[in-house]
Amino acid sequence: PQAFLKFSDNAIIAPYQEGIAFMLRMVPYKNNYLSNAEVKLMLAMSVEEDGKKMNKFFPLQLELNKVNALNLSWTIVHPVNEKSPLFGMTMADLSACSAEIMVFVEAFDDLFSNTVLARTSYIGSEIIRGAKFAPMYHQSGTGDKTVLELDKLNELIPADIGDAFPEK
Repeated sequence: PQAFLKFSDNAIIAPYQEGIAFMLRMVPYKNNYLSNAEVKLMLAMSVEEDGKKMNKFFPLQLELNKVNALNLSWTIVHPVNEKSPLFGMTMADLSACSAEIMVFVEAFDDLFSNTVLARTSYIGSEIIRGAKFAPMYHQSGTGDKTVLELDKLNELIPADIGDAFPEK
């Protein structure tokens, strides 16, 4: 069984509530019904401790990590606040520590009657600062259906995040 999920080419650092958040977007691209979808994010980075380079892993807390049904797009949101390992970092820091944010998705596919898995990751050069995802669905002309535009998965809109998560 295959999950038939597409992930955005880039993750973003975007405005969120009173601050910023790390976000990515995913969407099912076949007419399958995914239920009980759960996502986990893990930050992997190289750090120096006691003069030795080590790889460290940090789970990223999400605004919402589980949905009952995944039939439209889902924007995954990790608030970058005092509790986040990304807090206080810059875009240059992401590159310097070889940061990679790994994404793991598990869901139940009714068509296969089985659990399906999908994964991807984002490195520093794949994270865009100061952007928002453009809406990718709208109501049909008659208003009785929602139309999902898969070609808008990667469409971004510039967004002002001030001096949060600076370049350097």
